[in-house]
Amino acid sequence: MKRQILIPGVTALVLAAIAITFLIPMGASANEIEVDMYEFGYIVKNGDLPIELKVGEEYTLKITNIGGVEHEFMIVTDPDRVNTDVKSLVDEYLAQGLSFDEIFEILEEEHHELEEAWESEGIFLDVVRLGPGESDILTLKFDSEGTFYIVCLVLKGSAPNTHYDMGMVAQLRVVS
Repeated sequence: MKRQILIPGVTALVLAAIAITFLIPMGASANEIEVDMYEFGYIVKNGDLPIELKVGEEYTLKITNIGGVEHEFMIVTDPDRVNTDVKSLVDEYLAQGLSFDEIFEILEEEHHELEEAWESEGIFLDVVRLGPGESDILTLKFDSEGTFYIVCLVLKGSAPNTHYDMGMVAQLRVVS
């Protein structure tokens, strides 16, 4: 009889451990940051803006687009420069008589070339592009202090202005 009681008791403990481990949502750790993007800004769900990171620590950013159009979480050192570069291209294409829909398509294809040029100049670090309702993870670790900027250079929903022009910019500070 004792054996029949012991087996269900052990089974109940195992099931409870499984439930605690897998079924009960865990809170975000100190190095997990959740950021929502919307028209035309960023919200840190478990913190504040500016986002502050410590040198040498690895951070996981869960980025979600809660807006109605595509958005970017682009990390740069010179937000005005990257915005000016995009707007200069737009002006060139408009002067050629292209529509905004045509410009959107061209920029979709050319964005990697822009990012590579900015990266070679040390002003571009990384980017996550998300459509409405999409989420992604970005892992960051910085070796030195500095101030960086999170920008969205998307034109859809604001053309001829970028989302940056509409105020979609935030600081990311790396401190010791």
